[in-house]
Amino acid sequence: MRRLIGLGWAQKLALEYDQPRQQFYALVYSGAGGVVNYFWRVNMNGHVIGSRQQLTTGGSNALGGTYPCLSLRDGILHYGWTTDSITARPNANYYDMHYAQSPDGGASWRKMNRTPLSLPIVADDTGPTDLISLPDEADKSPFGANMLVRAGKAHFMYAAHVFGRQHYVRYDLATARRDIDIQPSWIGEQLRINHLDGFFCARASDPGSTIYAISGNFGEDKVNCLASDDDGVTWYDYAQSVRAPAGHTHYSHGGNQEITNDNYILGHVTAHDGTGSETSGKPYFFKIKAGLSRAYLTEVSRVDPDHWRLIFDEIRGQPVEVRFRREQSSWTGYMPFSAEMNIETSEDLLQYQFTSRLGVDSDIFDVPPPAPPRNILISENWNSCEIDSAKWLVSQRGGAQCALGQVEDGDCAIYTVGGPNPADDHHAYFYSRDAFSRGGNLRCTFKTWGDPSKTSSHHGGFPQVAAINGPWRYTNAGIAPGNQEACVSLWLGQPMRFSQAEWDTGHIMSAPYTTVWLRSISESKAITVRVWLGDGQGAKCEWSTDNGNNWMQEIDTRGVSGGDHPNVYLGFATVGGAVFIDDIVVEKDLREGGLFTGWHLH
Repeated sequence: MRRLIGLGWAQKLALEYDQPRQQFYALVYSGAGGVVNYFWRVNMNGHVIGSRQQLTTGGSNALGGTYPCLSLRDGILHYGWTTDSITARPNANYYDMHYAQSPDGGASWRKMNRTPLSLPIVADDTGPTDLISLPDEADKSPFGANMLVRAGKAHFMYAAHVFGRQHYVRYDLATARRDIDIQPSWIGEQLRINHLDGFFCARASDPGSTIYAISGNFGEDKVNCLASDDDGVTWYDYAQSVRAPAGHTHYSHGGNQEITNDNYILGHVTAHDGTGSETSGKPYFFKIKAGLSRAYLTEVSRVDPDHWRLIFDEIRGQPVEVRFRREQSSWTGYMPFSAEMNIETSEDLLQYQFTSRLGVDSDIFDVPPPAPPRNILISENWNSCEIDSAKWLVSQRGGAQCALGQVEDGDCAIYTVGGPNPADDHHAYFYSRDAFSRGGNLRCTFKTWGDPSKTSSHHGGFPQVAAINGPWRYTNAGIAPGNQEACVSLWLGQPMRFSQAEWDTGHIMSAPYTTVWLRSISESKAITVRVWLGDGQGAKCEWSTDNGNNWMQEIDTRGVSGGDHPNVYLGFATVGGAVFIDDIVVEKDLREGGLFTGWHLH
């Protein structure tokens, strides 16, 4: 190892290996004479190429670049840094975050939009470089934890400590445009990243493969790992460690940005006891198996004696092949995976297993039993982006609205939202035109979520006075308080209830439900709700956060108490904040009429 630093002391360094150019890059933060970043190029024999460069210098607001990150992709060296604030304060030491790049191995430097930069670069927001943190976060202790560059995108992980914001940010390098900013919370399904430090990990040679983000959540003292199969657009829970030893908290999550050849994420974290002694910190190393995939079977049905129809949902980890274990035979060979599959076999299917894009075999999953035959009475996903007036009655008054909103191209959903006038509360709603008769396990399943960006209601945006007030009503006219047969009703703090036959009475929705309702701020975080009606009386309410693969029951009063109207309608209405309703399905058990067949006389 060659000694590179010959003045004072230095810390917080970044190293990168450039295999095509056969050289190393070393960038260090030095505290000698101020905050300075020095950059070296070193050949394979350990000799410095040329002379060292001072990359950054202090500006009017910050001392200079510290906590450097380097990432080499496609011959371009990318450099990200955090600046130290001139005004040192407890728990607010940092000023802002910036970015620059070199197309020629450190010989010259430029902005993301290719504008040349002169050295030394003024490191803070008075200088010319790309600002990664938001302008309102200046001097609010934004701290750049990590940067990953792949396939023309730069991914940043940072926390703005004073504001309590956690960011995942993605830039498109070709246009120098910030195209994703997930904040103030970065959450998968349940796991959260909310920490000053952490790192990304991916397979650099396979652009488009899964990206992993590893960090922690303040107060939990566990390693959390989120994953994205769509280059950072959405994230889901991947892995979580056990808690740090009692009396210790996590500090400084770090690790290798490249998945190992045997498909592991390698990292480290320090657990410290807060005493500041030489033995206060205990380093721990961890590894996480990358490339694991999964998908839930939401439909298993026999098309004919020799074919099965399978529909998968909640697809995670980029499965590319799947195999099945049959009842009488061994496993099938691996076959290409798709969300909908037709499998040719007369035998029952018992289990399935995936191989992912990264070549990793998944766990083995059980095939659920085939669903009983069902009679779908109505199905509505709004994807025509028009409300069918032959099926639905829509009412709105004043500034209260009932309308369709486009979730993404070709995917719409209906929402209700309150208006600025309190007199219009409850006056945005929709009903089914047709009635449904109890019997045959009549049930309605739907997805629901809120939209905090719609703020027309005088109550404020979601979740303020945001309600479902559905699905079952005993008339199809009038406002929600007047005709609830079996409804998830009211709003947080009222409290939310499952009301039957009366308004503001009955079962109070559970704490787990209200927690996920508070988080359901987009279609990807929607709750699936299913309400069954007893054949004569009562109802059962259950909900799911994984598209119906697992259900949590709230209450079941069928045959005991509750509404008993023989004919019912669908109806939904918020009061304040905007609530979306989508993927409505009303069904009964299929019961064939007529005489039994297949009799033989003996």
